[in-house]
Amino acid sequence: TGVQQSTSYWIARMDADDIAHPNRFEQQVLSLKSWPGEVLGCGTQVRFINSKGHGLHRSYLPSSWKDITKQMLSRTSFVHSSLIMRRDALTTLPYRSAMDGAEDMDLVLRLCEKGKLLNLDQVLLDYRLHLTQESFRMRARHTAIQELALRLAWSRRRKHFDPLETDP
Repeated sequence: TGVQQSTSYWIARMDADDIAHPNRFEQQVLSLKSWPGEVLGCGTQVRFINSKGHGLHRSYLPSSWKDITKQMLSRTSFVHSSLIMRRDALTTLPYRSAMDGAEDMDLVLRLCEKGKLLNLDQVLLDYRLHLTQESFRMRARHTAIQELALRLAWSRRRKHFDPLETDP
């Protein structure tokens, strides 16, 4: 609903318990404006923090399109809450409720079939990890749906077919 009602060119994602660095949006938008039109969005590196805000470690996600495409069908290449994406891309390829629990991975895989998503090398978001977050509480379910998202992406690549996009 928020994406549909927005009039902004860019839509920024962030989870409520994460912390954006003061220059996060500025750095991402400047980078996005400098890349060619086929770039649909970008994420950042993140610093993982615990429930009290103490740093644990940082991410080392691929930043080049070549490196992202090498790993995207085997493991995640983005921290979803660090992404800024073009609104028009999100309205064309919205989150799918059928993929609840891995709707972020499903969206990223489908967006990467239409254009590029990149990561900045800078840490611009603190991503909070705690035992009560949904990704830990519902780990088995999320893992199964992530597997489905990857299999659907393989099907679209090989057979140009996605069962979730067909009419019954």
